[in-house]
Amino acid sequence: QQGQGQQGQEGGPPDLGVVTLEAVAPLQVTSPAPPVAPHLLDLLEEDAQRLSQHISHMIGGLETNLHALSSISLKYIEAHRLAVENIGESVDEGIRAMYSLMANSAEISNHMIPVERLLAQIKVVKRTLDVLEQAYPE
Repeated sequence: QQGQGQQGQEGGPPDLGVVTLEAVAPLQVTSPAPPVAPHLLDLLEEDAQRLSQHISHMIGGLETNLHALSSISLKYIEAHRLAVENIGESVDEGIRAMYSLMANSAEISNHMIPVERLLAQIKVVKRTLDVLEQAYPE
Protein backbone atom coordinates (compact mmCIF):
# COMPACT_ATOMS: atom_id res chain seq x y z
CA GLN A 1 0.00 0.00 0.00
CA GLN A 2 1.15 3.46 -0.80
CA GLY A 3 -0.46 6.29 1.13
CA GLN A 4 0.15 9.95 1.41
CA GLY A 5 2.89 10.78 3.88
CA GLN A 6 4.46 7.29 3.93
CA GLN A 7 8.16 6.88 3.22
CA GLY A 8 9.35 5.62 -0.10
CA GLN A 9 10.73 2.09 -0.50
CA GLU A 10 14.38 3.06 -0.01
CA GLY A 11 13.82 5.13 3.17
CA GLY A 12 13.81 8.40 1.18
CA PRO A 13 11.43 11.28 1.42
CA PRO A 14 7.70 10.62 1.81
CA ASP A 15 5.87 9.55 -1.34
CA LEU A 16 3.44 12.30 -2.34
CA GLY A 17 2.06 10.38 -5.28
CA VAL A 18 -1.32 8.68 -5.64
CA VAL A 19 -3.48 8.38 -2.54
CA THR A 20 -5.27 5.05 -2.26
CA LEU A 21 -8.70 4.55 -0.76
CA GLU A 22 -7.22 2.62 2.15
CA ALA A 23 -5.12 5.65 3.13
CA VAL A 24 -8.16 7.94 3.48
CA ALA A 25 -10.15 7.55 6.67
CA PRO A 26 -13.88 7.43 5.99
CA LEU A 27 -16.00 10.24 7.44
CA GLN A 28 -17.96 8.89 10.36
CA VAL A 29 -20.97 10.78 11.70
CA THR A 30 -21.30 9.92 15.33
CA SER A 31 -24.34 12.00 16.20
CA PRO A 32 -26.81 14.31 14.47
CA ALA A 33 -26.19 18.05 14.59
CA PRO A 34 -27.44 19.75 17.74
CA PRO A 35 -30.72 21.65 17.37
CA VAL A 36 -30.48 25.35 16.57
CA ALA A 37 -32.36 27.78 18.79
CA PRO A 38 -35.21 29.53 16.92
CA HIS A 39 -34.14 33.00 18.09
CA LEU A 40 -30.72 32.39 16.45
CA LEU A 41 -32.44 31.63 13.17
CA ASP A 42 -34.44 34.86 13.54
CA LEU A 43 -31.23 36.80 14.18
CA LEU A 44 -29.59 35.15 11.17
CA GLU A 45 -32.60 36.05 8.99
CA GLU A 46 -32.52 39.69 10.21
CA ASP A 47 -28.80 39.89 9.48
CA ALA A 48 -29.38 38.41 6.02
CA GLN A 49 -32.15 40.96 5.32
CA ARG A 50 -29.97 43.84 6.56
CA LEU A 51 -27.10 42.60 4.40
CA SER A 52 -29.46 42.32 1.44
CA GLN A 53 -30.58 45.93 1.99
CA HIS A 54 -26.97 47.12 2.19
CA ILE A 55 -26.10 45.27 -1.00
CA SER A 56 -29.20 46.68 -2.72
CA HIS A 57 -28.22 50.20 -1.59
CA MET A 58 -24.64 49.66 -2.76
CA ILE A 59 -25.83 48.41 -6.17
CA GLY A 60 -28.14 51.44 -6.45
CA GLY A 61 -25.20 53.75 -5.71
CA LEU A 62 -23.09 51.88 -8.21
CA GLU A 63 -25.84 52.23 -10.81
CA THR A 64 -26.03 55.98 -10.16
CA ASN A 65 -22.27 56.32 -10.47
CA LEU A 66 -22.24 54.31 -13.70
CA HIS A 67 -24.97 56.54 -15.16
CA ALA A 68 -22.93 59.63 -14.17
CA LEU A 69 -19.80 58.16 -15.76
CA SER A 70 -21.74 57.29 -18.90
CA SER A 71 -23.04 60.84 -19.07
CA ILE A 72 -19.53 62.23 -18.69
CA SER A 73 -18.28 59.83 -21.37
CA LEU A 74 -21.01 60.97 -23.77
CA LYS A 75 -20.14 64.63 -23.12
CA TYR A 76 -16.46 63.86 -23.73
CA ILE A 77 -17.29 62.07 -26.99
CA GLU A 78 -19.45 65.01 -28.12
CA ALA A 79 -16.70 67.52 -27.24
CA HIS A 80 -14.17 65.40 -29.10
CA ARG A 81 -16.46 65.17 -32.15
CA LEU A 82 -16.95 68.94 -32.16
CA ALA A 83 -13.21 69.50 -31.81
CA VAL A 84 -12.51 67.21 -34.76
CA GLU A 85 -15.18 68.98 -36.84
CA ASN A 86 -13.76 72.39 -35.94
CA ILE A 87 -10.24 71.28 -36.76
CA GLY A 88 -11.47 69.96 -40.11
CA GLU A 89 -13.23 73.22 -40.85
CA SER A 90 -10.16 75.21 -39.77
CA VAL A 91 -7.91 73.14 -42.01
CA ASP A 92 -10.29 73.61 -44.95
CA GLU A 93 -10.41 77.34 -44.28
CA GLY A 94 -6.60 77.46 -44.07
CA ILE A 95 -6.28 75.63 -47.40
CA ARG A 96 -8.75 78.03 -49.05
CA ALA A 97 -6.84 81.00 -47.60
CA MET A 98 -3.53 79.57 -48.91
CA TYR A 99 -4.97 79.13 -52.42
CA SER A 100 -6.34 82.67 -52.27
CA LEU A 101 -2.92 83.97 -51.17
CA MET A 102 -1.23 82.08 -54.01
CA ALA A 103 -3.74 83.48 -56.54
CA ASN A 104 -3.27 87.02 -55.21
CA SER A 105 0.53 86.61 -55.32
CA ALA A 106 0.35 85.46 -58.94
CA GLU A 107 -1.90 88.41 -59.78
CA ILE A 108 0.50 90.85 -58.09
CA SER A 109 3.41 89.26 -59.97
CA ASN A 110 1.54 89.81 -63.23
CA HIS A 111 0.88 93.44 -62.27
CA MET A 112 4.57 93.90 -61.44
CA ILE A 113 5.76 93.03 -64.99
CA PRO A 114 5.14 96.59 -66.31
CA VAL A 115 6.84 98.00 -63.18
CA GLU A 116 9.87 95.78 -63.83
CA ARG A 117 10.01 97.06 -67.44
CA LEU A 118 9.76 100.60 -66.15
CA LEU A 119 12.59 99.89 -63.68
CA ALA A 120 14.75 98.61 -66.53
CA GLN A 121 14.01 101.79 -68.51
CA ILE A 122 14.84 103.96 -65.48
CA LYS A 123 18.18 102.15 -65.12
CA VAL A 124 18.95 102.79 -68.78
CA VAL A 125 18.06 106.48 -68.38
CA LYS A 126 20.19 106.71 -65.21
CA ARG A 127 23.20 105.12 -66.95
CA THR A 128 22.72 107.43 -69.87
CA LEU A 129 22.65 110.41 -67.51
CA ASP A 130 25.78 109.16 -65.75
CA VAL A 131 27.59 108.83 -69.09
CA LEU A 132 26.46 112.32 -70.15
CA GLU A 133 27.55 113.82 -66.81
CA GLN A 134 30.98 112.28 -67.19
CA ALA A 135 31.25 113.38 -70.79
CA TYR A 136 30.17 116.97 -70.10
CA PRO A 137 31.35 117.97 -66.69
CA GLU A 138 30.31 121.45 -65.68
